[in-house]
Amino acid sequence: MPEKIRIGLAVFIGLLLAISTQTNYRLTENLGLGEFGLGLFIGYAFLVCCVRANALQFHQRHKAILVLMGYMIFVLLPVTLVHDIEGYSGSSFRDWLAYMLAILAIVAMVVTEVNTTLAARAAVIFCLLIFSIQYVFGGEQSWYYAVRFTGGAKNPNQLALAVICCVLLTFASGFGKTVKLLLVAIAIFFGVLSVSDAFFVFLVCTLSASVVLHLLPQQYRAVLLIPALIVPASFLVLILDDIKRKVSYLWYLADEGDTRLTLFSNGIDAWLSGFLSFFLGNGAGSFSGFNNAFEGVEAHNTPIDLLAIGGLLGLVVIYYLPVKNAVMSYRLNEKMVFAGSAGLIVYSLFHYIIRHPIYWFTLFVVAEYLSMVYARRREA
Repeated sequence: MPEKIRIGLAVFIGLLLAISTQTNYRLTENLGLGEFGLGLFIGYAFLVCCVRANALQFHQRHKAILVLMGYMIFVLLPVTLVHDIEGYSGSSFRDWLAYMLAILAIVAMVVTEVNTTLAARAAVIFCLLIFSIQYVFGGEQSWYYAVRFTGGAKNPNQLALAVICCVLLTFASGFGKTVKLLLVAIAIFFGVLSVSDAFFVFLVCTLSASVVLHLLPQQYRAVLLIPALIVPASFLVLILDDIKRKVSYLWYLADEGDTRLTLFSNGIDAWLSGFLSFFLGNGAGSFSGFNNAFEGVEAHNTPIDLLAIGGLLGLVVIYYLPVKNAVMSYRLNEKMVFAGSAGLIVYSLFHYIIRHPIYWFTLFVVAEYLSMVYARRREA
């Protein structure tokens, strides 16, 4: 493929991913211009496979994506179809299509040898540009009850997820230090405007991890980490009662009458509803509820929602890549990538995140970046 076309394709994919964050402007409930464009790109990759004999050659580092695709096709799809036919409340074949679109887009990038670094840079710049346009010209549609910025998304937490992905992509796509600092600052600005409790948890987690990693030299972390944690932990014990009162009050404000805990509980009930659901889940969809399980409502906690959807197997398969990224970035001493990866995992405890293409793209870019760092250091 000519270099100019490769560059154009990478930039175009970055634009499509940015547009996919505009969930408030979709053509249908699950299909917007970004998703439609990614579908066309997947079709193009299929044609490449038909024309080029060696197009389906994958590297060892792509094994996680292939396992994930295999799980989606050979496990989650049959379970979803069976439960959809049986009329399970909350079952959604459209959700499966959304997952498959995101995974196939990643596979298509591998097949067409997309420059992921360039695509990541384009995605960050286009995302922040679109959020800026929404902030200036979006009007009431860009705000949730006039107080929380959504940036074109259906709700503020979706914007917060896109912002987190922008932060991680910035760390993993080779921007210069000054540009990186500027892009992260702009992204955090929009994240703060979302007034998302989960985003503030991500921010605290990421900053805390970053500070610890920068203060403790890598060779001494295993020895000094526990003493470093004992001091603040001892201080927290001394003021525990005051903290408990403040945290309880903040949780009450955010939870609105134990709604979140109810959704967690009913999501777990959906997972434990049968022997097969324990291991394989109930298929794609939303299976929690405000009163009981199987009311078609998300638990707003990715591990709990995944247990209800895919059981233990689904939880392990889908969390493998983000956990691997966090572990590998820690071992490679990629401080900010580790901090962002850990923060993303923590964020997933407060919002269901796997339906969005930019999330899977971010995991893929981080994995590619870490593989490149590992290969470079191995050769040195």
